[in-house]
Amino acid sequence: MDLLNVLIVENEQAAQTTIVEYCGQHPRLKVSGIVSSGKDFLDKILQNKYDLVIMDIELDDTLGTLALRQAPRLPPVVISTAHPQYAVEAFELGVVDFLLKPYSFERFLRSVNRVIEAAERADSKKDLRSIGVSVKTGENFFFVPFHEIVYVASQGKGSVIHTVRTEHYTPRLLMSIAEKLPQTQFLRVHKQFVLNLSFISHLQHMAKGDYLAFLKDEEQSQIPISRNHSAELKSRLGLQ
Repeated sequence: MDLLNVLIVENEQAAQTTIVEYCGQHPRLKVSGIVSSGKDFLDKILQNKYDLVIMDIELDDTLGTLALRQAPRLPPVVISTAHPQYAVEAFELGVVDFLLKPYSFERFLRSVNRVIEAAERADSKKDLRSIGVSVKTGENFFFVPFHEIVYVASQGKGSVIHTVRTEHYTPRLLMSIAEKLPQTQFLRVHKQFVLNLSFISHLQHMAKGDYLAFLKDEEQSQIPISRNHSAELKSRLGLQ
């Protein structure tokens, strides 16, 4: 995982210096911004992407908790303050941790490592979603990589995912599955079929502008291409 961009929201110079030093001792943290007011915090959040905010409660112009309520979106937030009375409100706002000044580097580490571990778990899940789809069949769960999917067909109230080895029935509708497939690799060619373009061998022109796609799978499947989708398919394949 890349470095985490940190925004420090702190109006005390000594506290700013301490947090910067602590971040500098962690190999995964990069201080990308320092502000001292709620207004500047909101401006920064709107203009930039941060992976972690370390925020004091009593800022130059407002309370940190008020600024958090006004933010349209928030990365993980760690509160750094000398005022314990705000702890309940802060946790109600969903902060990761509440550091009570003065705190040690070891205590700081425990907070930021929570953020890093959560980010790594999210990246792991994202990585899996980026290379395949999950399918539940009965009591079994299967992970099907995109490159193994030959085509997906609508069947009854669900769909069948045909792969190079087998097929998986799922109660998910064809449209639901199609939304998860990479658009550069797959194309809806018929109201009942989505094709992996890399498995197409050739097309055969049929009546009324329809086509038939011959696939390079073991079954040598033949999939109908409706007139509404044939132009886009030919364009994607570079066919005139």
